[in-house]
Amino acid sequence: MEKKLLKTILAILIFWLILFGRDYAIAGTWTTLDMPGASSTYVYGIDGSNIVGEYRTSPNYDQKHGFFYDGTDWTTIDKSGALSTSIYGISGSNLVGQYWDTSGIHSFRYNMTTQSWITLSYSGANRTDVGGINGSRIVGRYWDTPVSTHGFLYDGTNWFTLDMPGGGYTSIGDISGSNLVGTYMDTSGNEHGFLYDGTNWTTIPIIPGGIFGDNVVGSPFLYNLTSGSLTALDVPGPSAGISGDNIIGYYGIGSITHGFVYTIPEPTTLFLLCMGIFLLRRKH
Repeated sequence: MEKKLLKTILAILIFWLILFGRDYAIAGTWTTLDMPGASSTYVYGIDGSNIVGEYRTSPNYDQKHGFFYDGTDWTTIDKSGALSTSIYGISGSNLVGQYWDTSGIHSFRYNMTTQSWITLSYSGANRTDVGGINGSRIVGRYWDTPVSTHGFLYDGTNWFTLDMPGGGYTSIGDISGSNLVGTYMDTSGNEHGFLYDGTNWTTIPIIPGGIFGDNVVGSPFLYNLTSGSLTALDVPGPSAGISGDNIIGYYGIGSITHGFVYTIPEPTTLFLLCMGIFLLRRKH
């Protein structure tokens, strides 16, 4: 009777984990990423096995260098003549980010194949900040006053203003296919995450760092747009992007910051774990 009850409980547990397990904490594997010789490394964007971000060789916040990491080699990418360079997004051979020079802050698109730099500036804006890139489309925010921001989509030719209806201070952080994610402020000054699918605006339960397919990451959670599931992840710090099952971000220890890549376990891993427990108990 006791063995039969145990089998029933374990069977229910397996069924529950398969259906609902991803709504709760998942322990994946994460690896620290440090640019060789850097004092701090910040990881911001990922596309497949390629990762981008910035690193610093001194505590000076303004002295930043962009980098590209392909899983083996690290490459510094700095805008010629710039005082500082940061890279926030990657899609194929195209990178987007910002550089600082004596005239101020500028956004850019850089092509690694042609080694060409293009400055990105929303017409009439006081400042333009890029967030992410997918193919030829770039998203971000622009400032029309020192305290007001609007989301934008740039398709390589035309610029489009995209603001959350009824919201203020819209900022678009990333793009995947027709889906855009970002943040907006409500009338009370509270920040919320949103999804814009090209037609509809939807408030989502996390502040998004990145999107890939129907998965949105916002530390320490993974939100699935299709199922509506919200999964807690044991990442060591803020999540900045996602590609496939890999999430990237950065974390600090004292005055030093490290990048990381975190691999989400496959659902089958949970199933096999429970099956192993079940079979092991059956032998006793």
